[in-house]
Amino acid sequence: MEVLPFDCFVAICEYLSPSDLARVSAVNTVFNGACKVEHIWRRHSLQRWTFCDITQVGQGPERWRRYFYSRVKVDTQMEKGRPGFDYRARTLRGPESAVTHATFMEGEAVNWEEPLLPLLISCYENGTIVAWNANKGESLWTSEVGPVCCVAVHPRSTGLFVGLESGVVRLISTGEQDKWQTKSERKFDSRPLKIGFLSEKEGYDTKWTLFVGLDTGDIVLCQDDLMPKGVLKGNTLGTLCSLEVSKSNLIAACGTMGNIGIWSWKLLKKDFESGKSPPPHISLNRGRQPDDIQIEHEELLVFMRPLLPRIRFSSASLQWLPQQKGLLAVMCGSHVELWDISQKLVECEKCYGTWRAPDEGYHLVNPVTVHNASASIKCAVPSGGYLVIGDTNGQLQVLDIASGEMVQHFQDHKGPVTGLFGDAFRLVSCSEDYSLRVYRWLKKENKTILDSKYTLLGGSVAMKTHSGFNAVLCCINCCVGVAGNVIKVYTFGS
Repeated sequence: MEVLPFDCFVAICEYLSPSDLARVSAVNTVFNGACKVEHIWRRHSLQRWTFCDITQVGQGPERWRRYFYSRVKVDTQMEKGRPGFDYRARTLRGPESAVTHATFMEGEAVNWEEPLLPLLISCYENGTIVAWNANKGESLWTSEVGPVCCVAVHPRSTGLFVGLESGVVRLISTGEQDKWQTKSERKFDSRPLKIGFLSEKEGYDTKWTLFVGLDTGDIVLCQDDLMPKGVLKGNTLGTLCSLEVSKSNLIAACGTMGNIGIWSWKLLKKDFESGKSPPPHISLNRGRQPDDIQIEHEELLVFMRPLLPRIRFSSASLQWLPQQKGLLAVMCGSHVELWDISQKLVECEKCYGTWRAPDEGYHLVNPVTVHNASASIKCAVPSGGYLVIGDTNGQLQVLDIASGEMVQHFQDHKGPVTGLFGDAFRLVSCSEDYSLRVYRWLKKENKTILDSKYTLLGGSVAMKTHSGFNAVLCCINCCVGVAGNVIKVYTFGS
């Protein structure tokens, strides 16, 4: 062993699984050092959790190794779900006012002395914002800002953007936790309903562009200091209902007029360079039956004729599906529509500047309805390669995006499903019946299936003061349910 260089031991360790690395590290000090090389554990982490974000990894030696083992511990405890052993429940009570928004502030806010814990930010009807240490159940700071319409955390956790009913968007800087102050603010012409970010790679760095969706249908693109860069005109949409951005930087917005406008960030940069204020690059007119849709099976007409026209759009929501670029799900009432704009997007990019046909060339893919047509869709989320839908009857339905068929359904809730959180490994649902249910994605006979695991238990949520859980959100090791002015926090990995 004294003859071989250290790089040879590292090369051997690169072929080993995490469990084998743990065994080999006990052979001698040379192998012990080789098994702790950072790039090995980085590769294992990214292979196991494809949504790993480097900003969530703490500083110091062996950080990827510590990250891997902390998350394995959390996954194991989430799999078992034993109250008091695998997770702890806490109740957070802020002002005597209902919670309107809640989000996690991760990245640099992670405290590795208390593994994998970000800050929890909650906004209340009375205009108060509170930041919590979810693990200890302690309030870190409180700020009075006024009634909140929307809230978003910068992807690098460098600030909290808050949209107010007054039309003001305010950036609260993440300085010392007990001395957070307004860094900048800007007044817009109407109420901001959605704040989000577009990402763009510049070498090894990522550049972020802020967008603010206004209730008039316009979308304002800004720098981090809220200085406007351009405006997307959405006057053909009506009052904004839903605004979503895909990982490939496609912006989709829908309004009360029944249309959907889609912009490509790749084309928008060219528009702004030429001084244009562009309408949607692609428009989906849902108010009429498209003439150019090719129907392969006559029985699909049964779905298409009642589905497309005259659907009330006041409560519709959009969801980009990660399985394919340009695949958009539209949920309204008891209906789900799947739209594939990928081919139209390619045509727009090729013919930019010389040709645009905003009302033509879109394609409707297998329009589907939920299994129980009498139940309205309350929430939906892409998870595990499927689209999971929660309805007013308390059902969870798993739709195969490729075929539009329902492949699984669950009746674990006795009341309407009001919120869903999902990723590639787990799904958490909440309901008006005061329950949070945990599911896991499993591989079985070369198929991915959803397995119902357990209901999170612990503590009272004061049932008489509100109508059950209305939202659920999760981070790496924490599940949070919101019910009125009460926040229930379930922490794993403690």
